[in-house]
Formats: sequence, structure tokens, C-alpha cells
Amino acid sequence: MLTALEQIGLSSRDGLEPSQDERAWHTPAPPKRRSRWQRKDKYSQRAVIAAHAEGLSADAPLRVLLASQAFEDRLSAYEIANARAIRAQNRYKRWGWIALALATLAALIAASMLLPISALLPASANRVVSGLQSFANIISLVVVFWLNRSGAIDSWLSTRAEAERLRGLLFCDLISAPAPPGADARRLWQEKVALFNAAHVQYQRNYFASASRRHAARAKSLSLPRWIAFGAMSLAAAIGGLTFFGLWPGQLLAFAPWLSLAEKTVQWQLGLNAMASSLLAYASAHSLINQDERHSGLYRHSGESLDALRASEDKEVEAAAMAGDGARVAAYARAAQNILEVDHRAWQLSRPPRDPISGPPSKIKL
Repeated sequence: MLTALEQIGLSSRDGLEPSQDERAWHTPAPPKRRSRWQRKDKYSQRAVIAAHAEGLSADAPLRVLLASQAFEDRLSAYEIANARAIRAQNRYKRWGWIALALATLAALIAASMLLPISALLPASANRVVSGLQSFANIISLVVVFWLNRSGAIDSWLSTRAEAERLRGLLFCDLISAPAPPGADARRLWQEKVALFNAAHVQYQRNYFASASRRHAARAKSLSLPRWIAFGAMSLAAAIGGLTFFGLWPGQLLAFAPWLSLAEKTVQWQLGLNAMASSLLAYASAHSLINQDERHSGLYRHSGESLDALRASEDKEVEAAAMAGDGARVAAYARAAQNILEVDHRAWQLSRPPRDPISGPPSKIKL
């Protein structure tokens, strides 16, 4: 006898026998206290699903699946993986920025000592400046060594990949979950499609839109160090030009002797160019840590792809759900999940993880 999954051309996963899987989907999950892995804000995946469930009627067959042990197990597994991915991301970005800021500070200190005004500092101040530069360099090198040794970026990419795989599995398994005994199958398919669109497709679409704006804003925030670097390089070029053409106003030295510092053009050029290079290196490295320009474009493209998919298939999928055509609904869910997986794989491949097997989310067969 065919199982409920096999009747629509689907197969069970996770090594569960169909009968065991069906029992888990029809077994209510016991009440549980809030896990430390659960996010408490209203935008968490669990909160969005719960908000959609509140709009269902009391006799909605989907309520049985959402309250089941199988769904709770999958949702909890995603929440644990998501919390780990967030911690890994925050750890890498926070310490990466600290290392970059310290290295830039050390470079700016060194550049400032090339300027002729450094000769005005007392000997004790020079020792303090030298010590500060050495301290910044040492701490920066230690942090970089630790990040590389601990595989911080690989950990971030791999844990995020696993979290996204489990998120997709959560909804794709829900699509293929067997109907509760006595439930109206057509009504259940309609409820599944509505939840999949609201709590997964649209939820991800909203994230893509906000993330694209956030990355674009962060990319623009790097304009300040770039403009300062441009100004320093322009000033150095102007000094070089005035020196080459002999246009320094030497007669002003009689009125302001301190202007003699302006005649040390080589030192001014070296110091200003070194500062400009340090600031440009900071802006480039900061952009690489967050991949702001790249992620902004990728998130925008993925969001547009989801919009195009829904625009072309929404009505057809709704009609298929009303007709009880589970295979057509599953095909739509698979297409949407493919877009979400491609998005993550695209930015992840900019730095493949140490273990490529745990990299891009695996294909989910519906």
C-alpha cells in the first residue's frame, strides 16, 4: 500500500520509515519552556509561523501539523543551527574589525611620524607613540592569527549553510507531510501553500530587501575614509607640484618662521601618501569582511527572482492546491527553495569553507 507521500510522488527523508514519519507528524508536541536558542523578537522564524497560525480557523488541518512533534523537532533543529551561525558570524566580524582597526591605527601612527611636525614632539612623546604603534600591531597580528587558526570564517559560512539547509528542510518537509486522518486534503494543500508563501518565501523576500539596503548603506559609509584618503593624496600631489615648479612662497618665512616646516616637501608627501594608503586599505579590507557591495547586489537579485517566480506561478499553484494537486505544489516549493539555495551558495563561494561538503545547502528533494 502506498504511503501518503508516495501517492504524490514524494519520498520520506531523514532515515525515517514512512509510518514513523507519519506518526511524528500526527503526534502533538508536548508543551515546552522557551529554549535558550529561540529568538525573542517578533521577526524570528518561529514568531512568523506562529503569527500565521493564529489566523487559521480552529479546525484547520494545518494546525495539527504545526503542533506536531515532527514540526517542533525540525523547527528546534533550525533554531539551534541559526543561533550558532549568528554567534559564528558575530565573532568573525567583531574580531576581524578589531584587527583591521588596530592595524590601520598602527599604519596611521607610522605615517604621522613621517610628517615634519613629528620633529616638534618631545622625546618622551616619541617613545609613547612608538609603544602605541607596537602594541596595536602586536594585538592585530595576534587576532589575525587566532581567526585563521580557529577557522572563524569557515565556521561562519558552514554554520550558516547548515542553518539555511535546516530552514529549507523545515518547510519542504511540511509541504510533503501526510494529511491528518479525516482531514480535507484540498483544504490542507491550500493552507500549506499559504504558510509556505507567508512564512518562508515572503519572509525571506523581506529579509533580502532589508539586507540589500543595509549592505548598500554600509558600503556608502566607507566613503568618508576614501574621501579623506583622496584629500591626502591630492594634497601630497599639490605639494609635489609646487615643489617641482618652485612656487613655494619663501618670503612668508620672515613673518612666520614655523612655515619652514612647509619646505620639507618630501616628508609631507611621504606622510600624506602613507596615510592615504592606510585609509584606502582599511576601506577595502572592511568591505571584504562584510562583502557589502557584493551582498547588496546578490540579495537584490535573489529577491527579484522570488518576485518573478511568484508572479508567474502564484495563481497556477493556488489552483493546483484547490484541486488537490500535491505534485504541482511540491514543484513550486522546490523551485522557490532552489532560488534560496542559489543565493546562499553564490556568496559563500567567494570563500569556500575548509570542508566543501558542509558548504552550500544540499538539494532538498520534494
